Amino acid sequence: MEEKCPQCAAPLKRATEINSLIETEIIECEYCGYTCKIDPKMKKTAALLNTPNVLARNKRIRDREYREERQRIEDQKSEKQKKKESRDRLLLYMFPIICVILCMLIDMLRK
Repeated sequence: MEEKCPQCAAPLKRATEINSLIETEIIECEYCGYTCKIDPKMKKTAALLNTPNVLARNKRIRDREYREERQRIEDQKSEKQKKKESRDRLLLYMFPIICVILCMLIDMLRK
């Protein structure tokens, strides 16, 4: 009897994976991406991988991490811009004072 995918009812494909002397049976659906690993000794499902729910959750996590990274970069840019504006404003206010002081020093040195 051929096994059917629990999500789309398509036939499942079986494969065996040997990793670190542990033999694991993998069941895959070529249509919807359903994947299931089975330990032959226990005959239990070890984990469900690449199911639509897991894929959607992983995509949401990646999207959230991407948004957080973009937000962090934007925050850094805005912080740099604020510092630059603050420095420019300070120079703008200090320039006339510095000019007056220099003129006074030059005038004092001439005399």
